[in-house]
Amino acid sequence: YEAITLRRPFDAPTRAAVLQAIVEREPTDVRRLAPAASRDLAVVLATALAKDRAGRYATALLFAEDLARLRTHEPIRARAAPWWLKTWRWSQRHPGVAASLGALLATLSIGLFWTSSLLAARNRAIGEMSQLADLSRYRDLGRWSDALFPPEPELIDGPRGMTAWLEVAASLLQRAAVHRAEVEFLESISHAAADDGREFASELDAVRYEALRELCAGLDELPAAVAAMRARREFAATVVERTVTSRAEAWRRAAREVAADPRFAGFVLAPRSGLVPLGPDPISGLQEFAHLQTGTVPRRDPTTNALESADDAALVFVLLPGGTFMMGASREPGTPNFDPDAEPDEGPVHAVDLDAFMLSKFEMTQAQWLALTGRNPSELQPAAVARFELENGETLTYAYSLRHPVEQVSFDDARLALARAGLGLPTEAQWEYACRAGTTTPRYVPGGPGALQGHANILDRSIGLLGPPGRKVQPDFFDGYGYHAPVGSFAANPWGLHDMYGNVWELCRDRPGGYRDPVAPGTGKRLVAGAVPHDAEGHDIGDLVVNRSSCFHYPAQQARSSQRNRSARDFRYWNLGLRPVFGLSGPSTTRLPVSPPTSGVTPR
Repeated sequence: YEAITLRRPFDAPTRAAVLQAIVEREPTDVRRLAPAASRDLAVVLATALAKDRAGRYATALLFAEDLARLRTHEPIRARAAPWWLKTWRWSQRHPGVAASLGALLATLSIGLFWTSSLLAARNRAIGEMSQLADLSRYRDLGRWSDALFPPEPELIDGPRGMTAWLEVAASLLQRAAVHRAEVEFLESISHAAADDGREFASELDAVRYEALRELCAGLDELPAAVAAMRARREFAATVVERTVTSRAEAWRRAAREVAADPRFAGFVLAPRSGLVPLGPDPISGLQEFAHLQTGTVPRRDPTTNALESADDAALVFVLLPGGTFMMGASREPGTPNFDPDAEPDEGPVHAVDLDAFMLSKFEMTQAQWLALTGRNPSELQPAAVARFELENGETLTYAYSLRHPVEQVSFDDARLALARAGLGLPTEAQWEYACRAGTTTPRYVPGGPGALQGHANILDRSIGLLGPPGRKVQPDFFDGYGYHAPVGSFAANPWGLHDMYGNVWELCRDRPGGYRDPVAPGTGKRLVAGAVPHDAEGHDIGDLVVNRSSCFHYPAQQARSSQRNRSARDFRYWNLGLRPVFGLSGPSTTRLPVSPPTSGVTPR
């Protein structure tokens, strides 16, 4: 060692210090002092200098032979001591220090074990809480999505905007595989129960299993919701450009024409995001607007200027002038709105003051409902077919389409769906005002029930052929439609509104209160007093709403402007639909001009 490194392996100023170094210290590695030395040479010298006799060469001959192997580049017999052996030898030389370090190491090891156990338990608890938190986040997405209607630019950004919604949904989808794996793990440690459920060792596992199953089922459907939200965000980002900015001239023209129309004295038409001006109806002269969120913008026939029909056409709203009109009907000859078929709940005839509003030109179609909600609840949808066995033995087949009115929707269904588009249901005052279109007769068509030929889809011979025998049909009517007809199949009233009689009953937003109850100014909404409202006959009407229009399986005698019906808020049937209203916020000075009493309109 000294010949190679030019220093002794153990060096100290005194003999005692040298002896202590030999006992306690290891010589410095040869390669640190003589970099040219090989690793094998270092191993041979370390073996020869080992403090433990068992670790040294047993004889000088064995030492010499390894040195010879170094010269001839043969493998040596000595091997470097492993780290644990070095540690053990050191502890034998320093038993006191080794015992202290061992105790410290044992304490640290136990602490590390318990810390690791606590961290693992903590991580498991965090993971379980994270899973339940993801379920809460998923449930919140539904409520959050409902608040992002109607799609307008201000709903895109912000902490609860569409972009933030999409980010949360994306994070949930990224963790979907982890949640599914946990469901599989919980199933593996459970037992199948007799009732097709699972039995778990703990109630907590059972709760987590059900929660994770609900979460995974929701995450399976989430991609479709994400695609819909992206489309909604795109709509919100472009709606102003598509309906206002690029249609600026059409809005200016519509505003000029409204200002020049004496029926709209003082009313100022302002652009509305989401509506596309279509110009005036060729007969009524009233301005019409397409609601972009509910479908494609219909075009006008270049010859007749009438709107062309299409299955995917958007809702078309007609701007109606405000005014004071006489609502209801009376069976007393010579009184306002005389109608020999008037029912008791249709009176007394009373004046109602309305602001201008927009009412749909047609009943809402199945395609338009589908565009808003993503589903079609109707009984008679495109898969349905009606077959008539005619008197002469021939068979007439009629297929339904998305152009037919949506039905099987309740008041609550309609209210929630229309809110997505910034729409609502009309009050029954608005509905009757629009239906009468300035008339005071039982029907806007002069004459008795027979005058409705071509104006209303009511109980005629075609429906009588499909239904049970013995029903009182209108014998001279046969329109060929099975039950309800495509919207707009019959002639419009004087204000360009179709199917105001027949086809399907139309939901209104009022409870069926008596006509002596006050109404809200501007909208005519009936203000039913009392915690538990009742009608004129004392019946509880707290859960009832008004329907108007009559329907396809009611006789012509029932198709009257003042006819009222009622249904429960959650009632759904194949003859119950709706006609949306687009309210114009803010006060309006729009009033119909002074007209003779026979017009049904009284100046303010």
